Amino acid sequence: MAVRLCHRFLLVIARPLGRSNPQKPLDCFASARNDVRILNLCTILTVLLCLCSPALAAWKPVGSGEMHVLFWHAYDSQLRSKSGVFNAAKPYVLENTYRMDFSARDLIDRTFEEMKRHGTFSADEQRAWDDQLVKLWPDIREGQRIKALVIPNRRVVFYIDGKKTGSVNDTKFSQLFPAIWLGENTSEPSLRMKLLKLNYRRSRLPLRR
Repeated sequence: MAVRLCHRFLLVIARPLGRSNPQKPLDCFASARNDVRILNLCTILTVLLCLCSPALAAWKPVGSGEMHVLFWHAYDSQLRSKSGVFNAAKPYVLENTYRMDFSARDLIDRTFEEMKRHGTFSADEQRAWDDQLVKLWPDIREGQRIKALVIPNRRVVFYIDGKKTGSVNDTKFSQLFPAIWLGENTSEPSLRMKLLKLNYRRSRLPLRR
């Protein structure tokens, strides 16, 4: 429904752009070609507008929890999927709302430390990911949100406060990064259980299926 409404809205806006001077009948073929171009443009814009970050906000929560460092409330974390049920083979969203200030450098360094709990990667791979993350993550202030759309075994797309900043297109990164919160060897097992809505007996639910 949202896609249809976006498409109609864009068609209304674009319709005057595709018309030539109505007093010149010989321009009808040029006008038709313009209409086709405008229709194609509307289709592209519809996809961009209706399948972007706001659409992710409509995905259903799977679970949520808080991350504490000693006595400090570091961030709130939420896991969402399109159906509201976690399936490691399908796209899902991890979102952290920060309750403290963090420098981008600290976040990136901590990310690599945690990723090493779940698998190995070379110094060259870390440098490549580091070069990308310093462009995608700013210094974070209290109240800001980092949203990660995980496309399993393909890439991780990042949003800061709802605005897309870019993606890391790497299979290994797409496996190890979400494992920080969802992997069996996570440093925060209680948070993992809350995100995945697990009880103790089901706590060994694998991240990859």
